[in-house]
Amino acid sequence: VDGCARPYRRVLPQQKFVLRVQCPPGGGCRADNNSRIKYVTYTPDSDIPNWRTDHPCKTTDVEPAAIVWPSSNDSLSLGGGDRVDYKLWAAQPVRISSSPKTPGNQFDVCFSNSVGPADFFKIGHVQVSDAFPFASGYTNTTITPTVQFAGVPGTFAFYGGISEVDSGPYDSIPFSGAAQAFFLPYDRELPQGSFPDPSATVESTGGFDYRMPTDFQEQMDGACRRHSASAAAIFP
Repeated sequence: VDGCARPYRRVLPQQKFVLRVQCPPGGGCRADNNSRIKYVTYTPDSDIPNWRTDHPCKTTDVEPAAIVWPSSNDSLSLGGGDRVDYKLWAAQPVRISSSPKTPGNQFDVCFSNSVGPADFFKIGHVQVSDAFPFASGYTNTTITPTVQFAGVPGTFAFYGGISEVDSGPYDSIPFSGAAQAFFLPYDRELPQGSFPDPSATVESTGGFDYRMPTDFQEQMDGACRRHSASAAAIFP
């Protein structure tokens, strides 16, 4: 988003986003490019007073693996510009490598006016969106509705860039890059890929037909990584 002219309450997983820090008046930000930001996984200790030396913003030296910069050298090394009304990290946008509903999808944003690690303090947090909104259809020359029935052509489209007061879980940034998607057979077809039991469905392998475990999302994320595209999904 150019200059962060439009704010959003959430970011989309795997999609790059721009962070803009609004500086308070009266010298809140220095007129140099030495400011730094750091993303830290949210924990109960994140809410302790900023001045404490055991605050995670001060004690965490390395950003979590889910925080992905264009280059590993960009972490903790990029300044937000020399303006004093705001600092902006746009030239090398970051992305969060996770999926919706994955535990730990909230990250504190730590800011410092200098490169010193002890000078960081919490200024806010970044929340990963819990859901992708489906489009009801796709318009090219005619409107094709979202896929609904077996054997009937349909579209499969997400939409983003929603910034509204009452948008619920769908307030999030626009999509900013290419992505791939496929349909994962769950309770009928047998899996295609590196599964422990290729003769069982994903549902029966996880025992999801009898219980719904608390780590269901993580297990399904793993199934998506092991699976190849379903033969039942035909793309032109």
